[in-house]
Amino acid sequence: MKHPFLSQRIEVVMARHRKQMSCRLGREKGRSFNGAHGRRLDMVTIEADTKQLDEQIESVENNPLKKQAKKKKKIVFVGARVHPGETPSSYVCQGMINFLLSDNPVAKILRDHVTFKFIPMLNPDGVFVGNYRTCILGQDLNRCWQEKSTHAYPTLAAVKAVTEKLSSEKVQL
Repeated sequence: MKHPFLSQRIEVVMARHRKQMSCRLGREKGRSFNGAHGRRLDMVTIEADTKQLDEQIESVENNPLKKQAKKKKKIVFVGARVHPGETPSSYVCQGMINFLLSDNPVAKILRDHVTFKFIPMLNPDGVFVGNYRTCILGQDLNRCWQEKSTHAYPTLAAVKAVTEKLSSEKVQL
C-alpha cells in the first residue's frame, strides 16, 4: 500500500524554500542520523538569519531588543511520522514549514525569536517499507523512548541525544 506523502516529498519542499529564503534553513550540521536500515533522518532548522537580525538591532540606538537579542532563543522541536501511516502529520509539518518560511509578518516575528527544529519523518525505515504503525523491527516507536538501544532504535537515540545536548546547554525546549 502506498502512502500519499512519500519520504522524497520533504526534499522537494526544502529545495524549493532553500532558493527563496534569507532565513537560516538547513540540516543539522556535523551529524548524520540514520534509521536502522540506513535511511536518513533529517532534522531541519528554521530561524532568522541572525547576522542580518543583529545588524538591524544595532542600527537603532537605544533599541530595547539589544538585551533580548543576546539571550539564547527558545527552541520548538516538532517531530512527525513516528507512525508511518499517520500521513496527516507530514502535511501538518509541511504546512508549519511553509508558514514559517513565508513572508507573513507573524512568521518573521516567530523566526526572529524562536528556533524551530523539525524532524519531518521520525520513522524513515517504517515509512519506506509501508508499515502502518511500527518501525522496521515491528515495534511501535512511541513505546520505545525509554529504551537505550542505539542499534535497534537509532532515530530515537539521535533525537534524545540532540534534545539532551540542548538541555545541557540550558536552552529552553
